[in-house]
Amino acid sequence: MVHRNVREKGLLPLKAVCLLAFLCWSLAGQTQPAPGVRAPEIRLTDMEGRPFLLSALKGQVVLVDFWASWCMPCRLANPSLVRLHKAYAPKGLQLVSISVDEDRQAWAKAVKADKLTWTQLVRRLLGILLVS
Repeated sequence: MVHRNVREKGLLPLKAVCLLAFLCWSLAGQTQPAPGVRAPEIRLTDMEGRPFLLSALKGQVVLVDFWASWCMPCRLANPSLVRLHKAYAPKGLQLVSISVDEDRQAWAKAVKADKLTWTQLVRRLLGILLVS
């Protein structure tokens, strides 16, 4: 079983390390916001090419997940996100996933295969990540 083997070898925490490194790289040169300070704006496009602004969710509880179709630890974590979404979306949780894929077809195929039904955004296709 691939899922068990990955966990046994300690590769699942790699997603956290990759995401932390990605965020550090993305936010280089920007100051760390203090608790209670407004989050930086995220302007990206969804799967249908529509614009999305994080500020549209102001006042709501939002979980932003960074992932890629080629990232095995990310893909292995997706079933947990699906369960989280099913349990807490009815209570107001907004889940937003941001893909760092460069291959639109691979991204769309992974979203469908992993049954990711919440807001899906892509970073590379638009070329903009965070705008303060």
